[in-house]
Amino acid sequence: MVNFVMSYRKLTRLPSPEPTLFDVHPFLLRMVQLAEHQHPCPNIRITLEAVPEDLMVFADESMLAQVMTNLLKNAIHAIGTSVEGEIRLRAYVDDQDMIHIEVSNNGPEITPEMAEQIFIPFFTTKEPEKGTGLGLAIVAQVVEDHSGNISVESKVNEGTTIAVSLSRVVEPTE
Repeated sequence: MVNFVMSYRKLTRLPSPEPTLFDVHPFLLRMVQLAEHQHPCPNIRITLEAVPEDLMVFADESMLAQVMTNLLKNAIHAIGTSVEGEIRLRAYVDDQDMIHIEVSNNGPEITPEMAEQIFIPFFTTKEPEKGTGLGLAIVAQVVEDHSGNISVESKVNEGTTIAVSLSRVVEPTE
């Protein structure tokens, strides 16, 4: 119950983003290293690709770190003890100058019904002692606070991709 209350407080008291310009590739590399340290899984291989490699984003780095930590943790848990688990991080810029950071895993697919609910606070498929249902709700809130978008795509026998899209445009300060 204490864990639940603390998680709820985090959701309702998120600070306003304080964006800075930072390099995406080294940031994602640190997030991978942190995930491997916090959740060691010798059965999971994590790969990283950023195109271009010197890609930069204007965002609150610590808040985006919370997003990536939650997404990587969920990907690791989705794969579980499956043999030959794979997580792929991919960052790139599209034609509309949006930066996309995708976290893909080859774990079980998320049904369309679940995909509609995974960003809703307190929705979880985990045992009560293993999750509060707030991790992805916090992720969605942080992305929204950055005027970004988050989406999920899941296919049978292919796994799941959660994509965070952020504006590459740096707004002038007044």
